[in-house]
Amino acid sequence: MQQERSGLFLWLTYRRLQRLAITAAMSRCPRDTSPRILVLRRSLLRTIALTQFRSSISRSCLNPSHRRRSAPSWLLPASTGASSSHSVDAYASETRELAYRLLELMAKAVGAEPPAVLLGVFQGQPQGMRVNYYPPCRQAADRVLGLSPHTDAGGLTLLLQMDNAAVDGLQIKKDGKWFSVNVVDGAFVVNVGDALEIMSNGKFTSVEHRAVIHPAKERISAAMFFYPCPHMMVGPLPEFVKGDKERYGSTSYEDFMKHYFATKLDGRKHLERLKLEQ
Repeated sequence: MQQERSGLFLWLTYRRLQRLAITAAMSRCPRDTSPRILVLRRSLLRTIALTQFRSSISRSCLNPSHRRRSAPSWLLPASTGASSSHSVDAYASETRELAYRLLELMAKAVGAEPPAVLLGVFQGQPQGMRVNYYPPCRQAADRVLGLSPHTDAGGLTLLLQMDNAAVDGLQIKKDGKWFSVNVVDGAFVVNVGDALEIMSNGKFTSVEHRAVIHPAKERISAAMFFYPCPHMMVGPLPEFVKGDKERYGSTSYEDFMKHYFATKLDGRKHLERLKLEQ
């Protein structure tokens, strides 16, 4: 019964999040069929100049153990009010528990004991949420990307793709080819980030992915990012190296993120510099 209530709560929160995403995106994106490049400017990513065919809203989702910080007033449309803020907080709490459980199961699956070691790297650390709106582009859908090829920097990403008209926009790269990830209503796409690939000594692989534009239909997605402790050294954890060689070097999390942003979200280039010769 508890699992049913939890599942229902997450489903209802997901639906409220969809409405929040639509309201927020529509308030910032004019809807027309002319090609329009939306330039994202993020205070935390000033080293990057991105030009993407999308609009997004972001929010830091801090755990109760952290000092509560309110989202900037410009981040949410005035019409959403306190209700949307509560929805995001509740959604962050539910996805946090799911991510922790996934990390434990992943560690057990590859024999990394005790699994609590991996969980401890992420437990109680900040989360980041981003809702993306991708408008249609009739004239140049085959030449315009909603989001350029990249990998995620952190640990895990839980992505919900809105099932509106079953618009497939997420693509992953495998063996040099791009494959679409089909939309499954209410299902999460679980993506491994670069930090987790390094900490697992390559047992989990960070996936290069991108977002494409549909010529006639809009698309909305919501991503929840889970980050490791910002004061740690990013390197293979001993529990994942047993009986093997370290495949990656170690670096401070600060330097790791600086190099990540310096590559301007260009595929897996920043990971290659940390790989050790075998």
